[in-house]
Amino acid sequence: MGRILFFKIALIGFAITIITSCDKQTAFTGVDKEFTLRYLSTKNNHFMIGSLFNYKYVYDVSDHEKFEKTLSDEFNIISGEWELEAESIWIGLNSYNFKYADALLKFAQDNNMKVKWTHLLWHGALPEWQGFQSLSDVEFETAVHNYIDTVMHHCKVYFPGVVHDYNVVNEVIDPNEETTFRPTVFVEKMGNDFVEKAFTWAHEADPDAKLYICDYDFLGNPVDNQSKQDLMYALVSDLVNKGIPIHGIAEQAHLNTEYIDDIDYYTPQDMNYWSETMDLYADLGLKFEVSEMTIAINEDGKGVNSERLDRQAEICKEIIELCLTKPYVEAVIFWGLTDKYTYLGSNEFPVLFDENYAPKPMYYSIYNTLQ
Repeated sequence: MGRILFFKIALIGFAITIITSCDKQTAFTGVDKEFTLRYLSTKNNHFMIGSLFNYKYVYDVSDHEKFEKTLSDEFNIISGEWELEAESIWIGLNSYNFKYADALLKFAQDNNMKVKWTHLLWHGALPEWQGFQSLSDVEFETAVHNYIDTVMHHCKVYFPGVVHDYNVVNEVIDPNEETTFRPTVFVEKMGNDFVEKAFTWAHEADPDAKLYICDYDFLGNPVDNQSKQDLMYALVSDLVNKGIPIHGIAEQAHLNTEYIDDIDYYTPQDMNYWSETMDLYADLGLKFEVSEMTIAINEDGKGVNSERLDRQAEICKEIIELCLTKPYVEAVIFWGLTDKYTYLGSNEFPVLFDENYAPKPMYYSIYNTLQ
């Protein structure tokens, strides 16, 4: 269908956005953009609006200045795509490389932004140094404890107040929904109480830190997502009942639309289910974040048009509207800044800015709702 290009045309004193690959004006773009999302978020005392830092895109690519400016202008919280992972930081048993993490933290500090730490422990970004997974159980547990302590001490000492919260563990629920825990090296070496241990150690390292658990697909709708939600709630409520220091829960929210090859893989988003589920965790005393939102609109490979862009914006708008009714929501963060650079590739168009850094209809759905 070609690239999505945005042009501003002056017409009787106000701007109309036209998408050249579409045959009509979308329902969400007929506004004159005066502010930024971070301005509206802060001015109206809403939850934070965030996006994704990537060292390469901020410093190395040809359009890095545009990436950096858009990121710092529009958002008041950032996550790291890989810079904050153990795979990047933990380079030996007692060796750490904070080069990329510090670049992210300094960027946030210089631009008066907060950081959501993604993630302390995740099976998908394990350290790669030789011998890590062959440590004895006791050695492994001690090493993980020391790693958590080192990372949190580093942030507390060198970047005080910059980290808003830490995802202590990510994606621990069994994706097959047959038992609580996904089979990982953490379960193998530390036992089923590894989550309790990780949260306890994180709290001991920094008693003032806000600690989150993060996963995907426990929100959605009761047909597709209830089983995973039941496992997540059982785990989290058990942590709370045991007095384990946990302060929040995050849903990644990697979403799709009906524009997909196999409709069986489409997961409709039921806002009543979202609301009721979010309230369950709030009743436990927890905060909430949407931490990695993407909304793919071209999984069938047929291209993009105004109808698809509007559908994407509509889903986003419903989530933002719901979150505005929940005082315990702390942030909505997108897993990517521009369609040019996303983990889904350049053909899914899943985030707020097009490949030329022009705001998309989904952007305006947030912009209008936050005003």
